[in-house]
Amino acid sequence: MTKINELITIHSGYAQYVNLVQTFTDPTENRGRMEQYMPIKSHREAFTKLTRAFYPLDNRVYLLTGSYGTGKSHLCLMLANYLSLKPEDPEVTAFFNHWGQRDPDGAEKLRNLRGEGRYLVALGEYGVGDDFDSMILRAVQAAIEREELQEAWLDTHYGEAARQIERWEDR
Repeated sequence: MTKINELITIHSGYAQYVNLVQTFTDPTENRGRMEQYMPIKSHREAFTKLTRAFYPLDNRVYLLTGSYGTGKSHLCLMLANYLSLKPEDPEVTAFFNHWGQRDPDGAEKLRNLRGEGRYLVALGEYGVGDDFDSMILRAVQAAIEREELQEAWLDTHYGEAARQIERWEDR
């Protein structure tokens, strides 16, 4: 009689919980999850809908919701990598290859939609007691520092306050 483990393959890239910011900023863990990710049909459909934001005439905002344990964090991790890495990076190549095993046309369409550039991905962390604006600014600042783009820091009241404090400290 056939045993279950002979019929089902469990991919070690899946986990019950993904800390999106921590995993995204840990190159080893992030690479492992990217290379192991096997996009199921519902994830491919959601990912395709989320990438509609690239369409020039699409002025919508997309909200990803779902029950606990349905893979929202995994999906967001894949989207963050899809946007932040170069298309020829090994992790992205593995992602497209896995997608192509299940949907070759969809994988090719995603590759073409992606283009050659990279995007600055800012991942917000909730639960630290800040208001929404502060959380967004902190996420953008962390992304700028992660990508070593400090000269690109936003011209905001917060940025000017930080610069003024630095000037005072230098005296």
